[in-house]
Amino acid sequence: MGLLDDVLDAGAALLGIDIKGEEKPKSIRPPDYKDGFIITELDSENGFKVVQRIQLIGFLKPMIPFVTGGTQNITKDYYPGNPEPAIQVLGPQEKDVTIRGKFKAKKVQDTTQRNLPVRLRDEIDGVRFRGSIVRIELGEWVRHAVITDTKWDTAHEAEVMYEITFSIISFANTPTVSPVLQAGKLIPLETKNNLEASLAALSGDLEANPLPAEVPATVAGFINNLTSAIAEAVNVPLNFVDNIISQAEDITDSITRAVGVVKKAKADVSSFRRRLGRVSYGLHTATGIAPNNAKLILGLEQAPPAARYTAAKITANRISICGDMVSFLAKMQSQFEGIKKTIPLARHKVRDGETLQRIANQYYNNAQQWKAIYDHNSLESTNITAGAILEIPRV
Repeated sequence: MGLLDDVLDAGAALLGIDIKGEEKPKSIRPPDYKDGFIITELDSENGFKVVQRIQLIGFLKPMIPFVTGGTQNITKDYYPGNPEPAIQVLGPQEKDVTIRGKFKAKKVQDTTQRNLPVRLRDEIDGVRFRGSIVRIELGEWVRHAVITDTKWDTAHEAEVMYEITFSIISFANTPTVSPVLQAGKLIPLETKNNLEASLAALSGDLEANPLPAEVPATVAGFINNLTSAIAEAVNVPLNFVDNIISQAEDITDSITRAVGVVKKAKADVSSFRRRLGRVSYGLHTATGIAPNNAKLILGLEQAPPAARYTAAKITANRISICGDMVSFLAKMQSQFEGIKKTIPLARHKVRDGETLQRIANQYYNNAQQWKAIYDHNSLESTNITAGAILEIPRV
């Protein structure tokens, strides 16, 4: 019997059949990675407590091969008279890990579970959106990461093709989160959601509550134009925050700009709100008003009282929504200012011969501030290595 016969016999045995056509008992091999691919969302602000655990098992499991790898970071310095470089090993760096597969539930008998694929899609995308640190596991392979990219090809609620990319940040049981990553985590999403809800309420009011036809066109146009201007002003910081969230790079500069963007939006909405207030006063008193100090809106006295009352009520509701927007913008501004204080002043790559005192003098003009750098970077010695990256905190 040759090698080919051995291969055929081995394959036939695995399938539980005899080459001659006689059935053999199946030798069932236990499945690899019976626990599947596990994604555990962690709360980095509360001791890395488990938020939720998503287990991709069975028909949810990623396709093979599962590709991992990385690099070892080194620096090489050449000195006169020595043809061989002096090497400084800086440590390993993992490459991004991407898993691909299909969430499918077409054959699930329980019809209430047929939408499991789209629920999994939304749950995992929520983890990406929140910027949470996750622990990912496949057998004994364990890493900590952040979900940076997702791609979903949704056929229907029972079938979703997926591609999820993880940026590996730690091998350790408990990862270390840099202040910049914490800043990304602290993006004021709840305030953003409240602001979006106010904007939706304003847009809904504009559509559901048109001003009475009896109200002069000049007044109705002025009110509606102000409402549109308010929506436009609020959309600016909302879009800016979305852009920050989508960024993969350092968000330090964006946070600084965000303070100014939100501050301007707050001032604009406050101004528009005051102008709406003057319109409301004119509707109540049926007198001409000067909203832009240049021209009067006339004809209010000719509008029927009932129409003026309805228009005043609609305007008052929009003024109230604007008040909520100003409050949310003020809160967002305060939150961004707080985040800005946690972001390092700079990142410094240590050069050969440098000391903490010398670095402190470079950034603070005060060598005595070396302890701030020491503490912020959780150093265990004042001997620092060339090529290492130190964060310079704000003091």
